[in-house]
Amino acid sequence: MRPFRWILIVAAGLVALLLVGVLAITRWVDPDVFRPRIVAALSEATGRPVELQPGLELGWYPWLALRAGAGEIGNPPGIDGEPLLRWRELRVGARLLPLLLRGELQLDRLRLVGARLALQRTAEGRDNWSDLADGASGEAALSLQLAGVELEDAELRFTDAGDGTRLTVDALRLEIGPWQSGQPEPVNIEAGFGLSLGSAARLDDVQLTTRLTLPPGDALQLTLGSTTLAARVRAVGLAAEGVPFTLTLPAATLDLDAIAGRAGQLDLQVGEARLALQGLRYDQPEGSPPAVEFGFALAPTSLRRLLATLGIEPPATTDPRVLESFAGEGRLALHDGVLQIEPFSLQLDDTRLGGTIRHGGESSLTEFTLAGDAIDADRYLPPDSAPGEPFRFPGEALAALRARGTLTFERARLDALQIEGLVLRLRLDAQGLRGDTAP
Repeated sequence: MRPFRWILIVAAGLVALLLVGVLAITRWVDPDVFRPRIVAALSEATGRPVELQPGLELGWYPWLALRAGAGEIGNPPGIDGEPLLRWRELRVGARLLPLLLRGELQLDRLRLVGARLALQRTAEGRDNWSDLADGASGEAALSLQLAGVELEDAELRFTDAGDGTRLTVDALRLEIGPWQSGQPEPVNIEAGFGLSLGSAARLDDVQLTTRLTLPPGDALQLTLGSTTLAARVRAVGLAAEGVPFTLTLPAATLDLDAIAGRAGQLDLQVGEARLALQGLRYDQPEGSPPAVEFGFALAPTSLRRLLATLGIEPPATTDPRVLESFAGEGRLALHDGVLQIEPFSLQLDDTRLGGTIRHGGESSLTEFTLAGDAIDADRYLPPDSAPGEPFRFPGEALAALRARGTLTFERARLDALQIEGLVLRLRLDAQGLRGDTAP
């Protein structure tokens, strides 16, 4: 046993010497001495120019921790503008013994304060992020464990000089749970932020929770567990205080390599209205337009209250009880740029409608063919039954709707007349909904 005892003594002495050395470095050596080496290592790993302001701090227990102030990672040559990433404060730690003894890189929570991520795509199609890891060197693979990621007061901006797209995520707060390479269990993610889509629309008070599973290796195939997204949308023509909505997704798979997605169900709630999408499929093969398919079902709801939630004044009607019961279901398919809704059924108060809706192809109009059982149109007229301005859709997007089609009823009541086999040709555009005399 004596040789074994001496081995233990020597090993303990080496560990103690290592800890004393780490303590000496972190207590009596200016951490800024290592700043040029850290900057050089980050530059080599990212293939980007890196800057770190003076004022590094090192801690050693229970983690060998690095705290840094402001810094940035720049853009690749040929792309100007603000740097890819900059921050006000950074903190990350690592356990020494697992790295030295087993080659395991165990990191503490990575914390970034005031991070600004600026993603750019030039008019020629070059971007400043896709080749971020091209500068990495070395063949050694480490088993990585990360205690979590925390972003505070972060911002993300995406600009595409080719098509003019501008997207901004601001006031971002992000928390990602523990993760390690090859981990089969999902990672918990919580985030809050605001989202601006150019100047046309904005999402406020966004709250996102999800469970994300990353596959081993380099495959970009993701699995989403229970996911909830709640936000308030603001846009021209909608309610001034915004329209609250909630998206709920029990599970989904995303293949970013093949640009495809699958989800069994997606639920959308706007006010009291609830819309369920079933069997959602999305595919976009390289060089092809996207293909989308799903079934949908709108649970019975009050159309008046839904319009009020959207900030749209419902039209005045002779019978105040109409526009209350509203429901629908059908199936939507988008292939080769042509959108088809078929079968399609709708219930408005006591009237049932069914038919098809089609958009795309050679026609620039949305075309519809709908057939109903019976309707009492007198109930939907203005209270004085006098002609007036047609009901107009507010907002630029809604006002730009252009549709034409045929609406038929087995029985209809109009201006006290009973009509059998009523056929209406209708047109919808910025002037409102009216009769269409075009063949």
